[in-house]
Amino acid sequence: MEETLQTGRDERQQGLSKAWQHKFDLLEKVGADHQSIYRAMGTADYKALGFRDKKRITFNLWAFIFGPLYYFVKKMWGKGLLILAFIWLLATALTLVEVALGFTLPDVVFWIPSSIICAQLAAHDYYRKVMKDETAWPGTPDFFTKSLGLIIAPIGALLLLFGTLFLTPGFGEEMEQYQLEDVSGVWVPDYDNTMVRVDFRDRDSGYPTAVLTPLNQGKETKCPSISRFGLCLRLQ
Repeated sequence: MEETLQTGRDERQQGLSKAWQHKFDLLEKVGADHQSIYRAMGTADYKALGFRDKKRITFNLWAFIFGPLYYFVKKMWGKGLLILAFIWLLATALTLVEVALGFTLPDVVFWIPSSIICAQLAAHDYYRKVMKDETAWPGTPDFFTKSLGLIIAPIGALLLLFGTLFLTPGFGEEMEQYQLEDVSGVWVPDYDNTMVRVDFRDRDSGYPTAVLTPLNQGKETKCPSISRFGLCLRLQ
């Protein structure tokens, strides 16, 4: 019986590098074959490992850098799509925090949590895929273990994120700048020879300005704009 199990184990590990085989041995030693990596990290066997061996099974640098893309490369499609959905849901939650608090969070806040999670889970998830044919984490709702659920999860999360972005102060400022740029330009009326250059993109002042350049006077006049839709200007 033991020989049969060992033979099946060896067959599944065929093609793996020695580094991965060593990681698999460590994971089995700490009991990660029948429990989550986080529970395994609390066992005496895990605590007895050396620092480097602990890092081998609980931190994957490539997964930290590439996140769900690493999962796709390793053909862990289902978990990769769910991680992608989690990343976008987390971004949505953090964006709502920005709106509520009225300031912009550093970019690192958006990607560090998901990167750390991917780095910690990658080795264990790959072990479960190779040795147990696992495609989803235990406890995952059945809907999200099927193709339809795996497609809807990231798409729904992305749409929710896009909807939330409309609420951010930064998005409003960008839209205002686009509108001001649409108004800015050179205007030449049909009824006279006066040329008007309207420019709401003055970066030297603290507020948008408009510049008039009458063709027949050869001088410019500036004044603050009173709204994004109206001009406070007139030719003299």
